[in-house]
Amino acid sequence: MKFLTKYNFCLILLLIISVKFSFAQNGFIISGKISDKETGKPIYNASIIEKNTKNGTTTNQEGFFFIKVNKLPVNIVISHLAYQKTTYNCKNNSPIKISMQRQIDSLPEVNISAHKVINLVEKKLLDVVDYEFYGDDILLLAYSYKDVINPWLIMINNIGDTLFRSPATKEGNFYRDCLGNIHLVSKEYAYQIFIEDKKLELLYPVNPDTFYKILNPCITEINNKFFIKQWSYHNQVLSYTMVNADDSSKKEVKVISDERALRMLSDRNRFNSMGAKPPSESDLRFEEMCFFKPIFAPLVKLKDKIAIFNFVDSKIEIYTENGNPDKELAITFNKLKGCKEEIFADEITGKAYALYKNNGISTIREISIITGEVGKEITIPDFKYIENIKIRNGYAYFLYRINSPLELMKLYKMAV
Repeated sequence: MKFLTKYNFCLILLLIISVKFSFAQNGFIISGKISDKETGKPIYNASIIEKNTKNGTTTNQEGFFFIKVNKLPVNIVISHLAYQKTTYNCKNNSPIKISMQRQIDSLPEVNISAHKVINLVEKKLLDVVDYEFYGDDILLLAYSYKDVINPWLIMINNIGDTLFRSPATKEGNFYRDCLGNIHLVSKEYAYQIFIEDKKLELLYPVNPDTFYKILNPCITEINNKFFIKQWSYHNQVLSYTMVNADDSSKKEVKVISDERALRMLSDRNRFNSMGAKPPSESDLRFEEMCFFKPIFAPLVKLKDKIAIFNFVDSKIEIYTENGNPDKELAITFNKLKGCKEEIFADEITGKAYALYKNNGISTIREISIITGEVGKEITIPDFKYIENIKIRNGYAYFLYRINSPLELMKLYKMAV
């Protein structure tokens, strides 16, 4: 099998961890963890800024961050919408731990009655293109009513109140990397979205092809361990590898292959070697689409575990954060009528869900990581052909345009 080279691994880690930093030979890496002072829970998407500069980063889902500075000592400013801003003097590059105090006027999570669908932007004349979670809040990419040229970046809270907004100036879609950073990808450039003091900026433009080529292989990260994927053999072999950023070691986690498709590829190559006329590009595209669809075996993070939902071999494979096998579960839910090749992982609760569709109506079912079976059906009623489903903290979010293309695309929320 063909695996990632050491060069490719280093390139991926270099961009993921250091894309926003200068590559000066002289410098210091400051690392640390940001947590809630009262609960001790990690704070996601806190902004870390070198004081009086634009050099910065954000914390990942476990509250960890890395930032490169040119000299020590240095002051860094830590901020978050829900917490009081704090400044920390870094005298050396030893790992630091910082606890943040919640803002007194921050809005609490609002409970919504079970399975009631809520339009989060009902009273806003917005056509929502995309959305991403930013801590407890939601970042929208949307157009104002009748304006199809100038998109906006709009931050709302979990009940739909607008917190602040800024012109996006670029059309595109959001992309969340494996460290949790949010990017806006347009036709020309991919930008990292930087948020501080209710201001949004698009920084560090990168060519989209280069951006996807380097960032797409990285699926997720746990405690500085990165899980990387690589396709081969016309996407009929999928390899997962763990890279430890602390010591640059790597470890093969799993190789999944579709043996039937590999035999077909072998037969095709044998046929061509006998002097048959080579297939045209259109023939190859048709063949790829009809016979060599990429195998479906997504890897997701469920709190401190890694799970591979292996539809090829009909099983769930659970691994530790170090990439060691934990257990396997046989599954049959992937054979049920209407099951789609899509798995949703709730990064807050650590639960996973399967998606079913029947006549355009979507149904979500929780997958037990103990038995491999699916739970009760939760149908999203009266909403046909919904788009961009995501699940977070026990709620399903989705986009839906009512009745006709002339209506606005809205963001909805429903308990699962």
